[in-house]
Amino acid sequence: MIALAAHFEREHDDDMDAGGSEQRGMSAPTAWLGEFRALLLQGDVEARELWEQERSSVGERLSIESTQRISRALENFEFDIALRLIDDALATQASVQPEER
Repeated sequence: MIALAAHFEREHDDDMDAGGSEQRGMSAPTAWLGEFRALLLQGDVEARELWEQERSSVGERLSIESTQRISRALENFEFDIALRLIDDALATQASVQPEER
């Protein structure tokens, strides 16, 4: 999981321009994913609120099906399933897009 977070941090760094601001159309999910995973691990209902606020930032990276399945798990308070789904979806997405370094 650390490697996955590092992947998104590198991606976020690539999205930043020389002035330090994000380029239009780019999003950085790493800022909240760590907190989201921690809330899921704790079974904290705040994970639902955080997902609703931030899920659009991973919308370009996850399939519609994955996003819907995660949302459904959260709606049913199945935090362990939501955690597995987000981890699986992000790992799959990361493996599909090879690094260009």
